[in-house]
Amino acid sequence: MNKIIKKYQDTFFSNLTEKDKKEIYFNQYMWHAFSYDKIRCLKGEDAINEFEKMSKNEVYIFFEHDDVVLEEKNITLNKLFESLENSEEIGYDCYVVSKDFTWTFVTTHETQYNDGIYHDIGPFFKKIYK
Repeated sequence: MNKIIKKYQDTFFSNLTEKDKKEIYFNQYMWHAFSYDKIRCLKGEDAINEFEKMSKNEVYIFFEHDDVVLEEKNITLNKLFESLENSEEIGYDCYVVSKDFTWTFVTTHETQYNDGIYHDIGPFFKKIYK
């Protein structure tokens, strides 16, 4: 496992027990921790609003079931969704995390964006207070 993804799991999901992980099928999708309410987070429009407030000068982006981690600068919501729409990663689960691992923004293969409205599951936003 990529060291960035390992640190991500250790940072955002360290409170999950093995029983929790099994119950929510964490090994299939990490974001299940958010959708099953095992980890408190913001969802939908609230998640988007908080993501927009964050400094996104330097972030990591990775996808579920892929060890490749991208480093991006000055990412915006529109830029993120454009890149997802124009890549082979569309339909995949996308994790954006600040380089200091204090916040994350997650879109899922079940997050749909139509006419400025988010439907289905996600996105999610979680901030860690250190």
